[in-house]
Amino acid sequence: MLVSADALVSYALVWLDGLAAFLAARGIQAGFLLDWYRTNANSVTDATLMLFTIIVMLGAPWTLKVNEHVRVDLLYGMMSPRGKARLDIFGGLVFLLPMCLIMIGFTLPWALES
Repeated sequence: MLVSADALVSYALVWLDGLAAFLAARGIQAGFLLDWYRTNANSVTDATLMLFTIIVMLGAPWTLKVNEHVRVDLLYGMMSPRGKARLDIFGGLVFLLPMCLIMIGFTLPWALES
């Protein structure tokens, strides 16, 4: 059976989300226990942050694909299919595209330097 790449990514994200939640809980537990021993658990905190970052960066395109992204649902629910398409195009051009260009502008010099 052939499985699409987005199905594999979404399946992996489910497991990464569970792992990140486990690490977050473990980090809280370690924070309480390690306070007695005067040490820290920065690696657990960093791993949790990186996992949540991966989940967001891989989950955002999938959310856009299945049309579950954030919008004004009160207005969106009353619109015709043509109005919904116009609102999606407007939101993409006014909010999504400028944010992508801003992020490219800020991160491209760092990427080229590395």
